[in-house]
Amino acid sequence: MQYISTVLVATLTPLFAVLVIFFLAGINYCRSRGDESSFKFSSWLVFVLSFYVFVGVSSTLFQYFKCEEYALPNGDSRTFLVADLQVDCDSRRYILFMPFVIVMILIYPVGSKFEYAICIPRTFLRDISRFFSLVRTNSPSVLSRCVPPAPYHPER
Repeated sequence: MQYISTVLVATLTPLFAVLVIFFLAGINYCRSRGDESSFKFSSWLVFVLSFYVFVGVSSTLFQYFKCEEYALPNGDSRTFLVADLQVDCDSRRYILFMPFVIVMILIYPVGSKFEYAICIPRTFLRDISRFFSLVRTNSPSVLSRCVPPAPYHPER
């Protein structure tokens, strides 16, 4: 049952970390009397965390459905989990644990895609609108980065 323990740790540890991050952000928000910068940083931290745990957790979760049939010495056959041959795929424990794995698949592989689809365009559009508002105000610092300098021609 080592694989099931691995699934529990791999899926619940990042969720616990997210709860701790937002709990600390909420405390910081209350102490700073409404400064939302802690939530922005926390959102960025959760985004980075999800990016780093996505592949490992997703592959661990999808291994749960890979069972293989083995012939027993008495002529019968049974199916076992490829990731952990101690787990019988026909056992009650395996079947009862399957809804947990399905929910975690909805949270990690599916949910993180929605997180990326929402966060990335919103941040991109916010940064682009901020950039163009600075350009409209003719801010020299922005324009100097956008417009290449005039070519240098030394006097003879």
